Amino acid sequence: DGKEFWEKGFFFADSTVFDLFSYSFIRGNPQTALNAPFTVVINQSTAKKYFGDDDPMGKVINAEDFLMLTVTGIIEDPPVNSHFHFDLLVSFSSFGTPPGQNMYGDLYRGNFSNFGLNPVIYTYLLLQKD
Repeated sequence: DGKEFWEKGFFFADSTVFDLFSYSFIRGNPQTALNAPFTVVINQSTAKKYFGDDDPMGKVINAEDFLMLTVTGIIEDPPVNSHFHFDLLVSFSSFGTPPGQNMYGDLYRGNFSNFGLNPVIYTYLLLQKD
């Protein structure tokens, strides 16, 4: 409805992120929430800010006119002492959607520069106990 927000907690992640981090889902399924391209999981505060009392599930967030993101999950706000604190967590598979199926050709080619994105990538490992 014409509202604009600037989010510093905008990250991309693959569908296994919820295997590593145990966020509490309010709505959506952690096993499938980020499986499809152009899907997004948002935290409770972001849901309230963007949608008020409306149900955000299935609604679309327009990110700078280059990503149209469908809300597929809502989690409780991450603890303040968490290293990985996000407002919007976007499916990493958005990068692999070929041009012609969407208007995001630069993302397909891995070109972040046209979008003002900071290509910082965190890598997390889940180690087995000995």
